Amino acid sequence: MKFLIIQLLITVLFLTYAFSHPKNHNHKPTCDISSNPGSLLIKPDVPSSLDKVQLAITYDGIIVLKTNVALKPGKDKYSFTFTVPDNTTLPSPSDARYEIGFDDWKLTSGTFSINHPKFGLTIYEPRIKECYEASETVTIRWEDPFHKYQRIDITKIDIYNNVAQQWTNLVSKSIPVRHGQYDITLPKTLAKQNGYVFGILVKRNGKDEHYYSNPFSVTTAI
Repeated sequence: MKFLIIQLLITVLFLTYAFSHPKNHNHKPTCDISSNPGSLLIKPDVPSSLDKVQLAITYDGIIVLKTNVALKPGKDKYSFTFTVPDNTTLPSPSDARYEIGFDDWKLTSGTFSINHPKFGLTIYEPRIKECYEASETVTIRWEDPFHKYQRIDITKIDIYNNVAQQWTNLVSKSIPVRHGQYDITLPKTLAKQNGYVFGILVKRNGKDEHYYSNPFSVTTAI
């Protein structure tokens, strides 16, 4: 049985980095990640190891890929190579809704495909290492590469707090997938931390499908 190899690149967001884009949307806020609780790896200091690395489809059919993954100090990026289980073990042999979770979902990846499914949405914005202010209006962008959703609506958009491990609904109304984007105002009450994720829900062929964005950071309003 042929196995697939995937490589997941984690950028540790406890380091300080800056973007150009202020509150008036002409520049980005500066994110001081070193003092930002709830970093992408849960805390400002890199832990010595990750307890568990999991592969799943929206918490369904979870497979533990690795345990006790050692992290060497002094790095700002970590690369892991995983052998994806064969089709008899995977929750779905060909699917666009897979995600990687670390330490029981205290850190998650965006959704990705395994075995070239001919369906699925891709959220391509927020981009990797994106940083926003609480109360800022941001644009979520997605694509429908196989044109399976052109007559389907997104039914809600949520945000995941990786520290509290809690989903909060932001939008509950129909948004046509064909529009490809939606502007949303972040709650002013969001904590200053890293690892937030947007989730969108669509219903296709009578079944719910969840898709997740890249993790992003939030700083307090300036």
